[in-house]
Amino acid sequence: SVPDWPTTYGENMFTYPVEKWTGGIVYEHGHRLIASGIGVLMIIVTAMIWLRDDRRWLRWLSAAALFAVIVQGALGGLTVLMRLPTAISVSHAMLAQSFMLMTLLIAAATSSRWLKAGPPEEIQESSSLKRLLLATVIFTFIQIFLGAVTRHTYSGMAITDFPLNNGQVIPDFISFGVAIQFAHRVGAVILTT
Repeated sequence: SVPDWPTTYGENMFTYPVEKWTGGIVYEHGHRLIASGIGVLMIIVTAMIWLRDDRRWLRWLSAAALFAVIVQGALGGLTVLMRLPTAISVSHAMLAQSFMLMTLLIAAATSSRWLKAGPPEEIQESSSLKRLLLATVIFTFIQIFLGAVTRHTYSGMAITDFPLNNGQVIPDFISFGVAIQFAHRVGAVILTT
């Protein structure tokens, strides 16, 4: 919808006239403006944490989140300039999910409930629980990857019905799109249970 970056049809992204926001431009340009706003907010959050919070891990988490949103913006720009290359588009999608998780942890760690509770007590986890948690994190990133590949390779239309898969419980694997979308659906069921 908007073939250039960081400009919008050759004009400054932040001053692009509203009357030109038509068709798909509304979505792409709106996405860019919201993303820019999130970047500005992350700069403010990071500065506030570094100025007001002594927790070293939280400072570095906020710095990592700020770096992630900057890289996210650059990947978005490369996606446009390079005309949607799969590897960059998938990386853009995966980093978005990772950034969201970082901001959720920052929000939780700076909440009044967390601050009132004080430092968490040492919890003695079993090694099997640790393995399960690690496997869940790894599998979640695999699921995010499968979803990003499904979206950015246009495999999302390979299976056109739900809850069945092209009219079957297990579809005929006639294409990469069917295989990747079915794997993503199975992953969703596994993570949900």
